Amino acid sequence: MMGHTIANVQTWLWIACSVSITACYSGLQAGDVDAGDAAADAGAGTAASGDAGDAGEGDSGDHEVPATPSHSGLRRLSVAEYDNAVRDLLGDDARAGAQLLPDDALGPFDNQYDAQSPSEALIVSAEKLATDAANRLLNDAARLESLAGCAPAGPDDDACLRKFIESLGRRAFRRPLTAEEIEALAALGALGVEAGSWHVGAAAVVRVLLQDVNFWYRSEIGEPVDGAPGTFKLTDWEVATRLSLLLWSTVPDDDLLDVAAADGLSTRADVRKQAERMLDDPRAREGVKRLHELWLGYSRLGKDGLSGDMRQESNALVERVVFDEAQPWLSMFTSSETFISPALAEHYGLPAPDATDPGWVEYGESGRGGIISHGTVLAWGAKFGDTSPTVRGKQVRERLFCQPIPDPPPGENVDDPPGGDNPDACKIENYAEYRKGGCNTCHGLMDGIGFGLENYSADGSWRAHDVDKPNCTIAGDGEIAGVGAFNGPAQLGELMAESTEARACAALQLYRFASGRREPDELDAAALSALAEQGAGEAVELKRLLADLAESDAFRFRVVEHE
Repeated sequence: MMGHTIANVQTWLWIACSVSITACYSGLQAGDVDAGDAAADAGAGTAASGDAGDAGEGDSGDHEVPATPSHSGLRRLSVAEYDNAVRDLLGDDARAGAQLLPDDALGPFDNQYDAQSPSEALIVSAEKLATDAANRLLNDAARLESLAGCAPAGPDDDACLRKFIESLGRRAFRRPLTAEEIEALAALGALGVEAGSWHVGAAAVVRVLLQDVNFWYRSEIGEPVDGAPGTFKLTDWEVATRLSLLLWSTVPDDDLLDVAAADGLSTRADVRKQAERMLDDPRAREGVKRLHELWLGYSRLGKDGLSGDMRQESNALVERVVFDEAQPWLSMFTSSETFISPALAEHYGLPAPDATDPGWVEYGESGRGGIISHGTVLAWGAKFGDTSPTVRGKQVRERLFCQPIPDPPPGENVDDPPGGDNPDACKIENYAEYRKGGCNTCHGLMDGIGFGLENYSADGSWRAHDVDKPNCTIAGDGEIAGVGAFNGPAQLGELMAESTEARACAALQLYRFASGRREPDELDAAALSALAEQGAGEAVELKRLLADLAESDAFRFRVVEHE
């Protein structure tokens, strides 16, 4: 058996093609499931905001008419979600998707449905990934039999093979397989058995499941709601998938699928109960860290050396604020301590932790404070071998205040650093040219913010003067027009935590992450307004916001979008 690979088995390819992503995608379009061309599966906490419809907390939910449902589109697993799914389905932590799959568009999140297009590169990569994962499993008989939940009595043990198909298929598709699906996969497995062994047949099933559209794409069809034409309530299986991908960044486990099988996700109270349970599970830390890595722009930062230490620093702060101490969400922008390694402490010019391992240290009078002081965030705007105050300011405006900045005028060369004829001019003088005339409309919103962070290089280290210009002292004074003045990341973080605009933006970013859509539409307005109102308080905790969002109408229902 160990000598076989999936590539040796040719006779079952016709079956594989009939259920694989290669053959099926062209026949499955968003309109076929009435999903429209928009996705918004997040929203406000209905219990808190009063948009509960007709169902009370103890009602079955059968007659619930949602007040604030939203659109939902056909969404594919992101690269990170794919790798997590393969890990959790097969016990395979190769994370090969990150190496082979086309990169997801970031805007700032990686799960935006309107940026997910089928492509030949995606199909070819999916086939190779599935083949490689199946071969790794084939060469680990103990792991394969553990996943099956049975040891085959012989090469033609059909009962054990079907048990494997039904168990793994339910987790891969996030719902029970149909009788037709089971028969097709069992026939495929039987061909693999004939070509090699029971294990070859089981591995062939894995290869097909990992290419199927039901694995790659999220089913969000639902069931019609009486009295609300065009409105559909998502099934318990579909809600389980939404919950797991939102909170854990992976597919549901057997426990959550068992809850769905028992109709345990039918009411608002049911969904909130499961969301709160899942948020207390260690796996929620991965989902919440991913949210922040994408939001704050360090998801693709290296994981080794100082870059790895910086990621560890930011993730430790997120975990402390959200889970370990349940602090107000935006207190991560004002934290007086940071979690750093001795090497990173030296890099920053901060006191080293007491031990040789990373630990929490005080910022003291350094001028640093909160997550904006981290190298992960200060890496914003690395350009021209230095920092770009313009790009840094743009990142603050768009990521932290949700204020989009228009693109530069056509023909404007943004690839050359600013500067005039005077080679001795200081950086702030060169950038002043941008704030003249019509250019000030945009640069006035950005550059002042960037110069408030200018004492910190793109790698997060502190500096007193411009690069190679000791006479150009950096003052570090900045201003967010309409919000206030600041000097350095600590004061910027304080402005953030006190700003109603920043709190509303954080709620919007959470909605974008949950919905897979960058720009909410008019149907989202009520749900998003309620979520923003819930998140407007200075003491709001992210775990509570996530539970509010999960029980909302916009999370549990969808509306057909008509052109």
